[in-house]
Amino acid sequence: MRHLRFELIFAACCMAFGFIVLPGLIYWVGNLLLGPYAGGTHVGSFYGDFYRSVGAGSVEAWFLGVGPWVALLILRFIFASSEDRAEPDEEPSAPQRREPRVSG
Repeated sequence: MRHLRFELIFAACCMAFGFIVLPGLIYWVGNLLLGPYAGGTHVGSFYGDFYRSVGAGSVEAWFLGVGPWVALLILRFIFASSEDRAEPDEEPSAPQRREPRVSG
């Protein structure tokens, strides 16, 4: 149950970043590098256009919103190792220590 709760909170935080923070960062960087936004003079017009695109089902807008979660999910799968994972219902018996190795 804890694992599911963590995954839901993790997904919600990533999507909140993707739908709330990331469009503002894109507006700010675009304003610095490319000049003023053609759709309006302030960040609110950018957010309005973004959320209209989300509501219309634009793949690009949805990819922007869900992208941080998908990217971190892919990274977690790439770097996950089966030997470090315990079963979700199983409590670890004792913390395992890894000794540093020097190769050369």
